[in-house]
Amino acid sequence: MKPSPFKTRSWILCGLVLLLLSACGGSSTVSLDNGNGSNSNANATLAFDQVVHGSNASMIYGAVSQGIEFGARAHLSDVGADASVTGKGVTIAIIDDFVTAESTRILFPSITRKSISSGAGGTNTTLINCTLTYQWDTTWTHGDLVANIAGASSTPWSAKSVNLQVASVSNNPACASTFYAGAPSSTLLAQLNTNAVPGVASGAKILRDPVVLGTDGGTEAVVNVHGHLVNALTDKTVGVINLSLGADIKASTGDSLADVIAEATEKLPISTSVNAVITVAAGNSGLACNQDNLAGCNVVAAALVNQVPTATSTIVVGALTAGGKIADYSTRPGSLMNRFIWASGESGFYPNANGSNAQGTSFAAPRVAGVAALLRQKYPSLTSSQICDLILDSASKDIDNDGVGDFTGVSPIYGRGKLSLANALALAATRYPTL
Repeated sequence: MKPSPFKTRSWILCGLVLLLLSACGGSSTVSLDNGNGSNSNANATLAFDQVVHGSNASMIYGAVSQGIEFGARAHLSDVGADASVTGKGVTIAIIDDFVTAESTRILFPSITRKSISSGAGGTNTTLINCTLTYQWDTTWTHGDLVANIAGASSTPWSAKSVNLQVASVSNNPACASTFYAGAPSSTLLAQLNTNAVPGVASGAKILRDPVVLGTDGGTEAVVNVHGHLVNALTDKTVGVINLSLGADIKASTGDSLADVIAEATEKLPISTSVNAVITVAAGNSGLACNQDNLAGCNVVAAALVNQVPTATSTIVVGALTAGGKIADYSTRPGSLMNRFIWASGESGFYPNANGSNAQGTSFAAPRVAGVAALLRQKYPSLTSSQICDLILDSASKDIDNDGVGDFTGVSPIYGRGKLSLANALALAATRYPTL
């Protein structure tokens, strides 16, 4: 009997999150886009109380409350919106890791602090405005980001206490070096206030289904995902399921396409009837799904696309950059091209033009899940297969936003095209005019 490629290959499980275009996991540093108290993009405020200079009691840091941009302000910017649909009444099951904490160091640059001198008679005199960068060491989870993109709205923070440290200072020569030298270098408490951030389907119900995938990335992880997926498929209240996880298939000499498909579906068999749209992150291998043996594919995507119960209800999603280009890290359609679509891989998590952003196909898939929820609300009588057809058949052929189609038909490079809610709604109105 031919040995299972799940045992002979080296499988890699990254949760399909790409941070700083590196391997998943680990720590990172990201910056927030801050203005000097006049940021037109501000969706949050960072507030500091007045504090006395650490080494000179006659010098004081004035209180400040400054507008900042924190987290994604909207995930609709690259998907589009329709006032008539929010996904209300539709449940999106997010099968993901809501437990494993990923470390990050968040930088708040350009925070303006007043250097105040305690003068004669107790009067305070403002010397000058000086800017500092503060840092906050915190954690996030992959599942939280994925869920916030797909639907509902993130929970706003009201006066959340954050422990900050001074990370760096400006080089303004007008600001006394003693001011900077005395800046608090130990923990400094501030208050963070944020607005709620809507997901694509802001009215949808999010069912958080935690799964701890472990580190081996092999058979055990796939089997673990299988149980969660079957449970979600048998829950008739679930209309959309998002899987931003999986393991990359590695090349193995002698394994044919039929061999690999047989092994994949053996580990992830689905025998129940399916009426939920399933969105699957393509993976961050940077490779094409080899049409001879599926090398480079996500095993979860390959298994779901290649068996009858789930084939027509599954959409595999690759990632585009913020500029509309195919992301270097994203797995290409290849053998899965008929079920493949592209969407932004930006998470919107702590974006800054000079900083970094959590990126990956993990964050492209929930955009498609959100659009599926919007269509399910507007056309509740359609099957999951029909919803998938609307999304795939209406995909834009203009991948790079230059106004010209980049391909025709279906392509192993471009799949079916780029996600477009507007196109999907227009196609639905034509295809189902009486609904």
